[in-house]
Amino acid sequence: MMQVILVPDKKNISRLISSDYTELMNEYEGNNQRKNVKAYSNLSLVDFMSEDGNGNTRCIILTVDENFVLSINHQQDLEELPFDIFIYIIQNNQVVRM
Repeated sequence: MMQVILVPDKKNISRLISSDYTELMNEYEGNNQRKNVKAYSNLSLVDFMSEDGNGNTRCIILTVDENFVLSINHQQDLEELPFDIFIYIIQNNQVVRM
């Protein structure tokens, strides 16, 4: 038997649990003429993906922190994706900035 202790990365504590915001993101993206909204597992590399009318894909990361900065490792992982990355600031269950 092996015991593992998980220590949270306190620098990344402002990420949100994407499954709590699926309805909000479907509505927000739809209102902004984006479709095919896909939710990813909680705290994945990205939280959601969607497409605009031209089929351009965007990756979305949710946070509550207006000063949110991705870790170096997260940035490096995202660089491998061929899509634009958007960070959405969520407050009071609304997207207030992206």
